[in-house]
Amino acid sequence: MSSIEIDYDDYPHARGHEKDVVEDDDGVLRYRENKVVSWLRESRNQCMNEIAVMHQRGMFTLEDMMEFYRLIGYSLSGFEEIWHEKDPATRSYECHGCDNVVERGIALCEECQAKEAN
Repeated sequence: MSSIEIDYDDYPHARGHEKDVVEDDDGVLRYRENKVVSWLRESRNQCMNEIAVMHQRGMFTLEDMMEFYRLIGYSLSGFEEIWHEKDPATRSYECHGCDNVVERGIALCEECQAKEAN
């Protein structure tokens, strides 16, 4: 993938968003589209439940959905509540007997397993 040269004198707001800039077939520099927002614009649909269903059907990636929620100004706490367990970078699993973090597929941490054994 080639790097796009951005003249920051002409486009000062692009600084820090280089990864979001693409060049279209006509050579115009644009911000990368968010598929969820593009679908909303094209379909004129505003139903958040339908967007969630379409994500579950694979139309929108996890990254598309997470970016969409940032774009609509979702609260940081609400964002974490929704996406923490779904994002592989932050996924963790809790022990069924306490709040300790365990590996996937493990129901009880070693401490709770020891308690059950006694």
